[in-house]
Amino acid sequence: VIFLQTESSFPLSRLSQIVLERSETEEEINETMNRIFIKKIQSYSHMLSVLNKDIEALIKDRGVKLLIIDSITAIIRGDKDIEDVGERTEILHSVGSKLQVLCNKYKIPVVVVNQVSSAIDYPGHTYGRKVIPSLGPMWTTFINTRLFVSKTDFKVSKE
Repeated sequence: VIFLQTESSFPLSRLSQIVLERSETEEEINETMNRIFIKKIQSYSHMLSVLNKDIEALIKDRGVKLLIIDSITAIIRGDKDIEDVGERTEILHSVGSKLQVLCNKYKIPVVVVNQVSSAIDYPGHTYGRKVIPSLGPMWTTFINTRLFVSKTDFKVSKE
């Protein structure tokens, strides 16, 4: 697994907890943790550089089966160097195109976390929600499956 993290720090303690819960031996824990590659992404230009230079080698050399990006929205929203909507669209297109190439070439799933924004006077369809995906309608051209995840009071336990 390759995990590209754009916001705050990676929740390593939570990952360790999950792996520990699902592993039976110390060797299994170490083997699992060693198959997870985590990279902190600082900006959209850094994201493009990593996608164009580093990811493909990792996929080929290490047999990566999943790429997760959390999230593209954070680097687009937070980057003061992006001047206008046209530049934002061009960046999203570059990232989306590269992700599609990786997905198709290596037959791996790519999970991209998108944030949501309030749907105030939104002319499009919101599926009954009061929020819309932050990356906008252009991003939907790169999506094969869309999942909407939200917090609930429902608890899952072993009992």
